[in-house]
Amino acid sequence: MATTTRRAAGLAAALLSLLWAAPALACTPPPGGLPHYTIAQRVAAADVVLEGIVDSLATTSIPDDTATISVLQVFKGNQPGSVTIVGFGPGSLCRSSVQVGQHLIFFARVTANGLQASYMGQFDATEPANQDTIAQVIAALNLAPRAYLPLASSFAAAGAGPPSAPAPGAAPLLAGSAALALLAGVAWRRRRPA
Repeated sequence: MATTTRRAAGLAAALLSLLWAAPALACTPPPGGLPHYTIAQRVAAADVVLEGIVDSLATTSIPDDTATISVLQVFKGNQPGSVTIVGFGPGSLCRSSVQVGQHLIFFARVTANGLQASYMGQFDATEPANQDTIAQVIAALNLAPRAYLPLASSFAAAGAGPPSAPAPGAAPLLAGSAALALLAGVAWRRRRPA
């Protein structure tokens, strides 16, 4: 009887240890190392590509961190000034890790539940938002390079207001001035001796 009790206790302990065992979370590189995907390949695979700054970060469930992003510019897709993207997390889970205040290029897929971080491999749902990365994104989309005006928030941070816009009646005045200059030039050429 004592042997049966010991066996039952041992079996119960083994079952409990299996139930309480936490899963091991690790990101192991595949044999041969991580594949490298170009910016162009990642742009082609994503539904949305945008430049933005992480405003807030929340962990809704492991492994999905949700980032709220202030959009600075959209390269691909049609997104509002602020978006939420799910699917970031620690590198130990092969995810792209993001922090509040980071300025990044984000690659995302559109799902029924909103935007999901787009991964082709490990750690590749974001890239630093530098001139080289932006140039590669623009080239991948075959867009003409563009100059962007600073945001109003950057003027506020510098303690200055945005550049002043022309007065409401300035457009007709400028057009009239240009037409008058053109007519004066035509009249001057006619009066000039040949």
